[in-house]
Amino acid sequence: MDAYKEFITLGYAELDMLGELNYLPYAVIDVTRVCFSELDYDPWDLLRAIRAEMTHTPLALTLAGQCLVSDRILSDDIVEAFVAKAFENGISEFRIYDPLNDPRNLQTAITAAKRCGAKVYAGMVYSKNSAYSPAFFAGYAAQLSALGADGIWIFSMSDDFSCRDTVKAIKEAVNLPLGVSGTYPVISEIALDAGADFFENEILDAIPSELSDNAEKIREDAGSPPLYSFISDIVLEQATNDYGKAPYTEVSPRFKNLLLGKYGRTPCPISTELVTELCGGEPLILVRPADILPPELDAIEDKIAAWSEQDDDALTYALFRDEAIEFFKRRNAKRYCLDLPHAHAERGIHTV
Repeated sequence: MDAYKEFITLGYAELDMLGELNYLPYAVIDVTRVCFSELDYDPWDLLRAIRAEMTHTPLALTLAGQCLVSDRILSDDIVEAFVAKAFENGISEFRIYDPLNDPRNLQTAITAAKRCGAKVYAGMVYSKNSAYSPAFFAGYAAQLSALGADGIWIFSMSDDFSCRDTVKAIKEAVNLPLGVSGTYPVISEIALDAGADFFENEILDAIPSELSDNAEKIREDAGSPPLYSFISDIVLEQATNDYGKAPYTEVSPRFKNLLLGKYGRTPCPISTELVTELCGGEPLILVRPADILPPELDAIEDKIAAWSEQDDDALTYALFRDEAIEFFKRRNAKRYCLDLPHAHAERGIHTV
């Protein structure tokens, strides 16, 4: 069994405390939020700087399967390159889950991490729906074990009544370390008492009360996915669109993609009538979503050649797209002392 017991998510406020965290016993430091949530800094430079300071405590990333840290399915070559680059720059452990609990979206990332020699905790997202039960999560854990996981992780555990049964069922199904992210402290206590090996206190954004009923109805219509990661954002966006209007008067493109299977398979079936009504004759995606994507990395390298300064930049663009281009421009302006707000690119004017 591993010697540490707690995953700690690093935020910007803790960047000045790296020296203290470096010797924190029984911990793994998760740098996903501080390195890859936004582009205030170059994510790879920041990761390397943290690794240089954190010489004793393991660093981890939490990845949304084939989406990595983005809100869209990425091609296999991007996933493989990202995982290898993260490992090269100091990430020794990965927690890899799929927001829809579709194991097909975990295969590439888990295989890439294992190929590097990293430790992999394959994750599942807890939620309540007609498809989920302790027996379901135990069976899912067995699937994740077969994919090569070194451990299992339950995210978004929010039910203290089912926590104990779920943890026990998983521990009986697989002989692997089990971690739990509880949405309030008592969950961690129950999980550890039931046999979990690691814990994390997880803070989730609550859906506004005025949207909660509508969001739950939309969630059920969309196959009852867990309200987690960007899937929660998609449901909330649609609930906001519907607020004060007839249902589905305005349908977001991402919600259509969810209905069509472009993010993967939902826990429960979706009404074919609803899909036809909202998506017309667009075909359903019944295969692993990444199977229909061509390799992208070489094309990205060509596209960003004018701004790229290091080989990490292609991966940064793959994750952040247009936001990455703006970051590259700001980075170049700072390096060459350009007054970017007063520049005129079309006329070739770059004030300093």
